[in-house]
Amino acid sequence: MVAALLDSCAYMQTHKNVEEVGSYYEGHLLKQGEMPLYKVGEAWYLGAYPARFKLRYPLIHDSVFQRQESKPYFRLKSRGNNMEYHLISSHMAEVLQRPDGYFQMQSLAECIKKEPGGWMNALPPGAHRHAIHAELSGYSSQWIEEYRVPSKKTPTGLVLGKLDFLAIDVPGTLAYNVAIPVIAPFVFFYDFLTND
Repeated sequence: MVAALLDSCAYMQTHKNVEEVGSYYEGHLLKQGEMPLYKVGEAWYLGAYPARFKLRYPLIHDSVFQRQESKPYFRLKSRGNNMEYHLISSHMAEVLQRPDGYFQMQSLAECIKKEPGGWMNALPPGAHRHAIHAELSGYSSQWIEEYRVPSKKTPTGLVLGKLDFLAIDVPGTLAYNVAIPVIAPFVFFYDFLTND
């Protein structure tokens, strides 16, 4: 009983995936090598594909053994075939064109999301394409989340999530945390022997 009341850096979170059943996210997919950069007059535009994503949570959140793997992530559900375009700043366009330019894909997505205006199906007349020479690091694909469908979690999903939490996550969390002292030496030696 005392162990159940203590905070832990590792816990099961299957209930979060249950709460997301039936929902998806609309947005756009940036993909290295498939992001055309256009200039129309003094305005710059970057292209991306409209897409649908599912939000997924790893079964176990563990900030000690699985730091990166514990973060929620989006999984591509479907992607449109027609490119759409978003206005970007001239500074972003300049960085993207420079051979010594650098952008992390996640930062690029966040910058686009902050730019005013929405996505357009077609570019204004007189668009000229420019090459992207900057180094783009991170994952080769990056999502830009725009909105959730439905906008809120459903009552059914919340009830099933609570049942899952009590029946699976609570006992699973206790079992995982009891096993950590046994697992820890193996993880330490594995990391020590595989790191250069």
